[in-house]
Amino acid sequence: MLSQEYLSSERALKELVDNACYADAERVFITLPKPLSGEPIIIHDDGTGMTEEELRRHYLSIATDRRPRRGERTIGKNRLAKGRKEIGKFAGLMAAATMTLETKTCSH
Repeated sequence: MLSQEYLSSERALKELVDNACYADAERVFITLPKPLSGEPIIIHDDGTGMTEEELRRHYLSIATDRRPRRGERTIGKNRLAKGRKEIGKFAGLMAAATMTLETKTCSH
């Protein structure tokens, strides 16, 4: 499914930025390495993050529709979420051999 959806690293990068928007981020920072340096692409945002339970129960569920549990729009900024297959979170794997996710949530 990933190879069909993300035929270019640019499209995969766009998907990861979209995911930050779905996390109600106001700012997204992208660090691109010098060509052929072997350094990582880093995407950092100020979105809502995920709890450990959200990571285990939802993020790691592949190809499931998010709408029944989270609705059509984001909670904070009421943004329309386009994703239906829940595979965009792995778009980075189309541009890299490994992908690292770091997340944290703020107390509400």
